[in-house]
Amino acid sequence: MKRIVSILLLLSLILGLTGCGEGDGSSPGEVASVSTGLSSVSSMTVADAAARIKTAVAAVLVGEDGRIRACQLDEFETTATLREGEVALDPDTRSNSEKLYEYGLVSASPIGREWFEQAAAFGDYVVGMTADEVASLPLSDGKVQDTVLSGRCELDVTDFVEAITQAARSATPRGASVGDVLSMTVSRTQESVAEDRLRVSFPLSAVTLTRDGAVSSCLVDVAEAELSVKDGAFTAKNGRFSANKAKRNDLMVETASSESVGWFEQAAAFEKYVTGKTLTQIRATPLLNGRAAPDTELAETCFIPVAALLDSVIKTIEAASATGETAVTTTTTARAESSDSFADAVESVAESWVDRAESLLSDITD
Repeated sequence: MKRIVSILLLLSLILGLTGCGEGDGSSPGEVASVSTGLSSVSSMTVADAAARIKTAVAAVLVGEDGRIRACQLDEFETTATLREGEVALDPDTRSNSEKLYEYGLVSASPIGREWFEQAAAFGDYVVGMTADEVASLPLSDGKVQDTVLSGRCELDVTDFVEAITQAARSATPRGASVGDVLSMTVSRTQESVAEDRLRVSFPLSAVTLTRDGAVSSCLVDVAEAELSVKDGAFTAKNGRFSANKAKRNDLMVETASSESVGWFEQAAAFEKYVTGKTLTQIRATPLLNGRAAPDTELAETCFIPVAALLDSVIKTIEAASATGETAVTTTTTARAESSDSFADAVESVAESWVDRAESLLSDITD
């Protein structure tokens, strides 16, 4: 009987060792932190009486190993035209992903997939990569040269590659953990329109949510495009334009004490205010003329107009249940190969001991 018990204990030990090669290497109950990143690439194409403005946005969660654990992508495209001397902006205020099947790419797509499906496929594709690996993806006519991806995404991903790379490289620990849900949205607001000028803003935000619905991290930004009109034509320059945070000290705002601070610093104060709060608490933020109401928590640190930023964050949290993605545990190729080798070795040893145990059991029963 003692020999049978010993054999059973041995088999249990072997099975336990076999499982050691699996999992993410973290201890039971351990909560791994992840860094949150958000970036955009915006451009404008102007031709006399017509202008096309677009901004591609990427939000990522990056593990301590520098590898992307979740990625969300979207793009906002809009047009402005001059009609009888008046500026007209495209009335559709939905991003490409929000248009779903109304975007109309399926009929023209060689792979029969809509825009939002292809963008999601590319976001999934970069999970597990580092920023440098994303930046080094081989592109031809803007498309990734990979037979696995080509059946799922035929989009020109040039701007997305740049946005993902920037987001991953700038990602910082802000309180998010593996298991939190990442959500991102980009919107459009019409700041001002006149006969000689049009300014369009694209508020964007990324949030992570805990299981109980609290914001564990938040990033916001605004990409602003301005068009001037002269002699019946747009005079804005073609090419890229920067979002507010990238302007750093070139975009200053005045505080209540007449002190000038960078817009990016005010955005950071807003992000800090949102973090830790639930959707209900964020919705209850008191405003006065688009700014934080006096003598409130937010008014103590943030002096810029925040109505559009609040709307963006609220929209992003609401979208989390439908489009949010959970940060996943990833491993490098080397770790995966090492794990596989270890598992193979243990399996071989286990098979050897099982054979010996069966032989011993046979001797006992005989």
